Amino acid sequence: MTILDNDAFLTQLTRCFEKSKKAGTLYITMKRQPVKPPKKSKKNADKDTPMPDASTDDDSEHPCLVRAVVKNTKISTLVQASDADRFQFAYGNIIKVHMDSLKKKDRKAKAALKKRTVAKKPKATA
Repeated sequence: MTILDNDAFLTQLTRCFEKSKKAGTLYITMKRQPVKPPKKSKKNADKDTPMPDASTDDDSEHPCLVRAVVKNTKISTLVQASDADRFQFAYGNIIKVHMDSLKKKDRKAKAALKKRTVAKKPKATA
């Protein structure tokens, strides 16, 4: 899984939507990518140095990691905070175009099935 630039990711995402239109499922995840300090070697690391508190948030901007998985194809991109608005706008347009592939839930059939199962239960007599 390689990290693509934002435009290439959106192009590939469109192809993934087209792949999953007939059959299959497309999973999209977005999560904040933490800014990690440089790693220290185990030999040089002091055991007495305190770990930084995870709840203290500095003013640095965190990128957003966006992943998409359909069947065996995995794509991902890192969206910087400065590009977030442009990416969200383009991503939203792609989602809107491919909304027609969603299937509506058939609630009537589910309700009818529930009624049938309730009607079949024998009543307990005292």
